[in-house]
Amino acid sequence: MIYVTGDTHGDWNRFAHEILPLARDWGARDTLLIAGDFGFVFRPEGDPAEAECMKKLASLPFTVAFCDGNHENFPRLMRYPVEQWQGGTVHRLGPKLFHLLRGETYLIERKSLLVMGGGRSIDRVWRTPGLSWWPEEMPTNAEYQHLRQRVQQLKRVDLILTHAAPASVMRMVGFDPGAELPLNTALEGIRQSLPYGQWFFGHLHLDRDFGPNLHGLYHRVMRADGTALQTID
Repeated sequence: MIYVTGDTHGDWNRFAHEILPLARDWGARDTLLIAGDFGFVFRPEGDPAEAECMKKLASLPFTVAFCDGNHENFPRLMRYPVEQWQGGTVHRLGPKLFHLLRGETYLIERKSLLVMGGGRSIDRVWRTPGLSWWPEEMPTNAEYQHLRQRVQQLKRVDLILTHAAPASVMRMVGFDPGAELPLNTALEGIRQSLPYGQWFFGHLHLDRDFGPNLHGLYHRVMRADGTALQTID
């Protein structure tokens, strides 16, 4: 089974059985998708607390796969091995832990998945470049082009996983249309042109549905069919 949740921000408690009891029943055939801001590869390399969290993640019986958000240490992420997994390109962080790359498509449990990471840090003025903020948080022109090419090859996709939200969602939550980002515009173009089954995004730190097949995730866990299973407090 495929499950999806929102930004984890390097918080191991999001995976603890006390907080996520339904995960007790997940096994080798199950996959948890995270909609960006994974955050477990964020601190300076060699940090003991982070190393302990990564060891715990490696011990999970199910697969964890995430798109990148804006709060990621991109130079560290990019140093992980590049491999092919489920029909697309990934960074492998562990035996069952994968970074899903921007504009890539995958086939998981016979469901097609389109992924686009990236997002803008509204708190970047209070962050330190190279320590708590990296300019790679926003997609490059080449990554937008790669995304467009993939979308053009698709007639339909079962699942879409992004960190940022389409522009129409940003307007619904009160974002100034005049400040619309190219990423939100690109995602809105996909929303309007590519038929899809379910779309999951993070970033906004809200648990809210925008219709039957477009879902903002933060603490809650959903099944890939859009069924909400649990809210993680």
